[in-house]
Amino acid sequence: MDFLITQIFNFFMAIGIGLLIGVLFDLYRGLWKKYAPPSKTMPLWDVFWWLLVTALVFFILLNLNWGELRLYLFLGQIIGFVFYYKKISPYFLKKIIAFLYWMEKIFKKLVIIIVIPIRIIRKILLWPFIMITIVIKRIVFFLKKIRWA
Repeated sequence: MDFLITQIFNFFMAIGIGLLIGVLFDLYRGLWKKYAPPSKTMPLWDVFWWLLVTALVFFILLNLNWGELRLYLFLGQIIGFVFYYKKISPYFLKKIIAFLYWMEKIFKKLVIIIVIPIRIIRKILLWPFIMITIVIKRIVFFLKKIRWA
């Protein structure tokens, strides 16, 4: 009986892994819609995404059931992914894209908040060096105009 309960638990965990794959897929699609890299690199990004997801699933299965691959685990992942993709994805993808726009606005504001004081401090600190450089250039220019006899 213990063995059956463990397998049922693993099956539901596989469904959870499928849901996680769906969430990661929506994150990938949302990033792709927001920050579309060149279409020539799309296959490279797809391969990278699949390698990342495969490594994550392998790591989870390794910790869940010592990495034993069973047919019901693959079925559970497929069920979880299809359920997510059909029922949850349309709403979640909109939220992800809205979240990415929100994060971009916050990031731009933070950059402004950080960059403006740094520019002011830089001008204050560099002002004496700039003045010295200008004076030296004028002296050198003046000395070049004088004909030394």
